[in-house]
Amino acid sequence: MSADIFEKLRRHFDRFPAGFPATEEKYEIKILKSFFSGEEAQYAINLPFAGSDYPKDIRPIVDQMGKDEDEAERILDSMVEKGLVYRSIDDKGSKAYALLPFVPGIIEFSAKKLDHELAQVLEKYLYGAFGREMMKPKIPLVKVIPIRESIPSEIIVSPYENILTALEESSSLCVMDCICRTQKNLIGEGCGRPVETCMFLNEFAEHANEIGMGRKVTKEEAIEILRKAEDAGCIHCVNNSQRILGICSCCGCCCQPLKLLITTNNPGAVAKSGFIVTIDSDLCSGCEACVDRCWFDALKMGDEYVMLDRDRCIGCGGCIRVCPEEALSLQAKPADEIMPVPKDQFELFNEMGWRK
Repeated sequence: MSADIFEKLRRHFDRFPAGFPATEEKYEIKILKSFFSGEEAQYAINLPFAGSDYPKDIRPIVDQMGKDEDEAERILDSMVEKGLVYRSIDDKGSKAYALLPFVPGIIEFSAKKLDHELAQVLEKYLYGAFGREMMKPKIPLVKVIPIRESIPSEIIVSPYENILTALEESSSLCVMDCICRTQKNLIGEGCGRPVETCMFLNEFAEHANEIGMGRKVTKEEAIEILRKAEDAGCIHCVNNSQRILGICSCCGCCCQPLKLLITTNNPGAVAKSGFIVTIDSDLCSGCEACVDRCWFDALKMGDEYVMLDRDRCIGCGGCIRVCPEEALSLQAKPADEIMPVPKDQFELFNEMGWRK
């Protein structure tokens, strides 16, 4: 199979708003070859992206490719089982298919398939060319959602800012291993935090459960998993839309989106959070528990009490959870500082801008 098919597949992924840039070292091609066979790559370039368009019925796929329908269905179903393709089935049993994005999507489904060699390649690509490209869109692919108990009860919170509401309203829930901490463990840079922490909701949870990539959980089990992640210092990131499909419990030492965010001069602006920490100086004892917990160096000890660097606060609420004096709280940012949250993934990807 010609190597050109993998370059075509790279260009197809590069249309996605987060990008999939080429490198001199061909890291991206090595990654694609580890996930796709040449035959699978041919099918992939003829599929729309899941979340950005409706899955494509098999008939136009085979017509476009000149393939036998039974053979095409066998290959596409195999790609579904491998975590490369999303499949929908209507009431009549008709199947339709869409290619999962690289991030978020294929990479999350690969946690149990990584080995040391691939983990090393991902390290160079995710924190190199891909990471730089991912940070370019003005509208972020993911957003921070506060730890629920950190938000004062008097603040009215939109359903998509409330992690418990997202769990309550989800038609299905599943938990998977965190791809970031799995990858770091494989290259000897693990942090010891919980690994089984990443969740899919709604149809993506049903998809993961169907192909055996996730573990189905109840709402109560999901809450306990999130609480343990919070205890370990993780913060929650979700897809940047009003309909939450995934929840990642991220740490600043292993998780790529957070590590990239930490390196920026203004994480609070990049994260597009709707909240900011406030400090009651009369209650602050100067214990610095919050300083130690903050991944973003947003809190510094002043002469008598903790001071906030507003530009570096992403409104995650992690610091509030460890304050013994209850001197910290979250407040909503002014309306002119809050970016509207896209209605769904279709709107998000269109606003981020498709690449040519």
